[in-house]
Amino acid sequence: MPPCLPPLLPHALACALLVSASVWAQEPADVPPAADTDAKLQLSTYVLGVRWSVPDLTKPTEANKLRPTLGFRYGRWRIGSSSDADRWLALSGSRRDSGLAYELTDSERISTSLSLRVHNITVGESTATLDKGRHTLRGRAQLGYQITPHWSAALELTHDLLDRGDGITLGVGLSRGFALDERSLLTLSSGLTWGSATHWRTANADQASGSSLSSGWGSVGLGAGYRYAITPAWAWYANVGSARAVGQVVEVRGSGWTSFGQAGLLYFGKF
Repeated sequence: MPPCLPPLLPHALACALLVSASVWAQEPADVPPAADTDAKLQLSTYVLGVRWSVPDLTKPTEANKLRPTLGFRYGRWRIGSSSDADRWLALSGSRRDSGLAYELTDSERISTSLSLRVHNITVGESTATLDKGRHTLRGRAQLGYQITPHWSAALELTHDLLDRGDGITLGVGLSRGFALDERSLLTLSSGLTWGSATHWRTANADQASGSSLSSGWGSVGLGAGYRYAITPAWAWYANVGSARAVGQVVEVRGSGWTSFGQAGLLYFGKF
């Protein structure tokens, strides 16, 4: 794995951004749930934008990446980033690109989805699909639960469907949203990642003792995000996060923290 991208970073993203799939803002009380669901099934939306990512904030001029942001949604199906502008401020954090996703449920308190994406095992980031390295097809199941209007929790299960070394991961997350005004939102989040032996051994293959790792908890992450709706169609966001190894992975990777950040500009549209 390239030294400019610590192996722990992908798990930091999984922790700090996992909670982004859960919705903490309540739906308007005057909209009947059935009517709201029917409207979503008939909605087609898209998002276009650009994202700047810095894998290591201690070296902001090295390995930073400028990438496009694309997303399309038709009813319960979604490809790429979340493209629902009407609910963008109600999403706690910045939802990760998830390839092809199908929304099973999206009620006032609970959201569940299934998704597939091409995953770069060498680099670890879902946004690095086109980079050189070993790739696989990763399946993911997500559950988001609104505890209160401001607190939300999330659960995510991933599996390497082609059995190329990514193994299985389970992530749990908790986030708190602060609505600063009608246009802006600040979120704080935390998460913990469990991985199978195959997953941790592959993620730490560059370390001599990495082959001895077994299944267990291996990474904890903290994150903060800010988003601002410039107009109903234009918006920008910024996220920072930090993570460190826990449990047995500390013996291989050490207990130091790694940090990362990203910022983006988005345009939302409807068909």
